[in-house]
Amino acid sequence: MSRPRACDALPVHECRPVPSGQAVPKVTDNGDRSMRIHAPINERTVRRTFRERKIPRGGLTVVDRDFPDFGLRVPKNGKRTFIVSIARQSGPHTLILGTTDEITAAEARKQATAAVQAAGSDGKSGPLFADFAEDFLRRQGRRWKPSTRKG
Repeated sequence: MSRPRACDALPVHECRPVPSGQAVPKVTDNGDRSMRIHAPINERTVRRTFRERKIPRGGLTVVDRDFPDFGLRVPKNGKRTFIVSIARQSGPHTLILGTTDEITAAEARKQATAAVQAAGSDGKSGPLFADFAEDFLRRQGRRWKPSTRKG
């Protein structure tokens, strides 16, 4: 049996064996529209990201394996941009931190961490699950059959 490759979803001539002890990056390929890779984002990733490979029509997003809200977006024109995904009550938002020419991967990671922490401390957190479940069972439980309420 052969060793797994870092890019099984990509053409064979572009694949390299994964060194033992390292995890195989997860690749999501949406045909020629876009591609998403889960790999650690560091200066080496920034330099090598699709430099010699054709970028899909919809672009490429590299999501950091250790910090999934942080990523590197590479559109068809090749301009590499650091992004961070934050959750708000109105839904998920993607913030652009800057291009690879403006900031380093380490600086972008610090900014991403600060943005996620700031978004999480808006004082509008939802109820705890235990409180929600108690309220839900109190309101909905009276409509249930007695045998369901027991369970």
